[in-house]
Amino acid sequence: MAGKKNINQGWKLFVEPALRPYGFKVYDNNTLGRLTHGNVFQFLILNKHRHIETFTFDVAIRPLFCDNNTLTLRPGNRLGRIVTNGKLDTWWNGETAEEADKSFAEVLLHIKNYVIPFFNNTRTSEEILQSYKKNFLGQRRFKNQIAWGTSGYDHFDFAHIYLQAGEVKKSIEELEKCYSVSSEDERDWSQAFAQQCLQLKKLIQSGELAIETYLREKVKKSKENLKLENWLPADI
Repeated sequence: MAGKKNINQGWKLFVEPALRPYGFKVYDNNTLGRLTHGNVFQFLILNKHRHIETFTFDVAIRPLFCDNNTLTLRPGNRLGRIVTNGKLDTWWNGETAEEADKSFAEVLLHIKNYVIPFFNNTRTSEEILQSYKKNFLGQRRFKNQIAWGTSGYDHFDFAHIYLQAGEVKKSIEELEKCYSVSSEDERDWSQAFAQQCLQLKKLIQSGELAIETYLREKVKKSKENLKLENWLPADI
């Protein structure tokens, strides 16, 4: 129990004050978040191990113009995987006060060097796309640090991200990929998801007004589902 107390104190004493100047505030007991002017919710979750006195962080963004029934962790990754370019899922020691202080000092450096740059390059749909796109060497801005989504759902997310950025053709291409993946799975939920892709494609083809209305309603619904109705964008 002492370890959990050390970890909770470190979160309150070190992480919360360190992120406050960047526009982050308390979302719940274990989560700090900020809302951008581009309607992207960026957040950091304290993840405490159930059985031993260690901790890590989940780092993620959720564009509010995408589907958001709950707070999912993609695009994003565990802090250790971000630091090691996708290789290691690191857990930091919090068993004693001294070990916890040392761990949080290390974590704060990682947040400054890795997490804040990721957040500062994913504030809008356009920035997300620039970070996601591969260069002529086949590498993304954050290389293998970020997991951009799960198969099928990543295409559905990026259909919305492209749509928000005004890239309608790219959005439809992502929906077609999404449909291709989902329609091959004969389970009912996957078939229903495939139909959802087709319905959105049809809506997009109906014109700009329909797109604007759809995205506006998506943001509104996401804020309701994620309890962000009273959040104001951070001045960043």
